[in-house]
Amino acid sequence: MGTFTLWRPVPGRTGRMSWPAALTREAGRRGRRRHLPVLERLDDRTLLSTFTVADLSGDPTDPESLPYAVDQANSAPGSTILFQSGLTGTITLAA
Repeated sequence: MGTFTLWRPVPGRTGRMSWPAALTREAGRRGRRRHLPVLERLDDRTLLSTFTVADLSGDPTDPESLPYAVDQANSAPGSTILFQSGLTGTITLAA
């Protein structure tokens, strides 16, 4: 990760010195340590999806079929497949 640098004049200064350099110099004179801002990397965020099976079609190109929902859920791990309420029957799947 690279260095994060801001340029801001320090109050009471002419503005000729960059902000981190001014903090380092003043901190050395006073004997105190100053902290510089640091950027942190955040965790990746994953959007989970829900796919609904609404018909008994075994066609993987039909957006409401089980094969389509399985293909989509496999490409988005952590997703959920739901079956529409009242859906009854057999879904014939091709190998």
